[in-house]
Amino acid sequence: YAKGEGVQQDHAQKARWMRAAAEQGLAKAQYSLGVCYANGEGVQQDHAQAARWFRAAAEQGHATAQGYLGMCYDQGEGV
Repeated sequence: YAKGEGVQQDHAQKARWMRAAAEQGLAKAQYSLGVCYANGEGVQQDHAQAARWFRAAAEQGHATAQGYLGMCYDQGEGV
């Protein structure tokens, strides 16, 4: 759904699937859902939710999420 490969591109559907996986603890999905919230892709932009999901992934050792969470703190967005 994110890239529209084999299906019509649909960011809202992407966010729904990412949320399902993120809620089950998959760090990559938590990071991806954070990106959705940070950019307003498929969901309403919400920096607090972005930081929440970046934190969840970062706590599992997801390096990119750790960096994004650091940027949230640096920019004072969502924290």
